[in-house]
Amino acid sequence: MSESELIIELKKRGCDKIIDWRDRSRFPLQDIECGIVFVIACWSGQAKVGLYALANVIGKCQSKPTLFLVDNDQIDEPWMSSFFHHDKRTSALHGFGECLFIKGGTVQRSMTRLYDVTEEQLIENIKELKDIK
Repeated sequence: MSESELIIELKKRGCDKIIDWRDRSRFPLQDIECGIVFVIACWSGQAKVGLYALANVIGKCQSKPTLFLVDNDQIDEPWMSSFFHHDKRTSALHGFGECLFIKGGTVQRSMTRLYDVTEEQLIENIKELKDIK
């Protein structure tokens, strides 16, 4: 699936605030006021299933957080380790669709294997970002 096809599919699911950072090895995490960083391995079916599940939930929100897409294959090892150092479950990227819930430039929560997470868990994490209904 090409870049544009992925973005089109996400928008069909109601996720209309998307920033595509897949062409960068680093980006300013501290500048994110409210959003979700999703690390996609474009070759991973599991990551895509998780991303679509997340997009479906975001699509149901009245006030939608911004979704930032990052390409797993563009991230260098030192930055990846520092990026996910706060949670041992996501200390490395495995192509399962790791994501971070960011508020005020800091990580509030991380999740991985979203293909195996309930919609209720996703909704709860999104609600923590701000008063999202």
